[in-house]
Amino acid sequence: MDIEQDYSLQFFNTLRLPVRARYFISVDTIDSLRAAIAFTRDRDLPMIVLGGGSNVVLRDPYPGCVLHVQLLGETVLEETDESVCLRVAAGEAWHSLVMRCHERGWYGLENLALIPGTVGAAPIQNIGAYGVEVSEFLSEVEVIERASGERRVLTNAECGFGYRHSRFKDAWAERFVIASITLKILPRAEPRTDYPALRAELESAGGRLRARDVLDAIIGIRRQKLPEQTLPTIAFLHRIHATRAARLRVVDALLLAVRVALVAALVLAASAPFRVVQSSLVDRQHAGTQPLEVGE
Repeated sequence: MDIEQDYSLQFFNTLRLPVRARYFISVDTIDSLRAAIAFTRDRDLPMIVLGGGSNVVLRDPYPGCVLHVQLLGETVLEETDESVCLRVAAGEAWHSLVMRCHERGWYGLENLALIPGTVGAAPIQNIGAYGVEVSEFLSEVEVIERASGERRVLTNAECGFGYRHSRFKDAWAERFVIASITLKILPRAEPRTDYPALRAELESAGGRLRARDVLDAIIGIRRQKLPEQTLPTIAFLHRIHATRAARLRVVDALLLAVRVALVAALVLAASAPFRVVQSSLVDRQHAGTQPLEVGE
């Protein structure tokens, strides 16, 4: 676990606010998550959990610890003719998950495409769009309790989901850190097209009702409303800014490439005069003259 101090969060929020945090910890395992929670608890520090950095306006400077959750991965727990049970780590980008599910023939999340943020943020606000809410597919939420560091698994009913609401927004705002969610989605397409704006978009495109058409329509509508750079930037940050060690490996690789290029340039520069002299000697020999000494 790497602990950064006086750390800039400018590239960790979609508004690009030049905010700094007293401490910044990026976690990519459950053990490092527990260690980070213990670090803040032992020092009685305020802590906020940061995923994709959307819908966030941070105080500058933030006097506590910013916890950047980078838990990645997904596991198929069960797949039947009726449903697919999928556990997804909290640090995964939400839109990327929606697209992967669709490409694998798992349906239901199409209406939630292009929503910025991470999987771990989805239950907090019970994200929803165009007639669909994530709580319809959530069966469990895995959390780490801040006070004890213990792992718990909460059921859908326990989370108290409502319109853009869950207990994670108020009663549990300082109690848990979300580690993963378990979704129960469909192995067959059942497009949801009853939302007026979506229905109008589909009708203008010919009224097709395939899941891919719904997905493309949702993306088209949302791209008219969202800044174009938001999602690519967040996806980039998820892969490049995962840990300090990863960043250092990138820097080391770049420095090595620069060194190799400099050495190659020096070798070429050093050998250039000898090539010129050699060429001159050959020319004089062909002309029937005596070769010059290299020192001339």
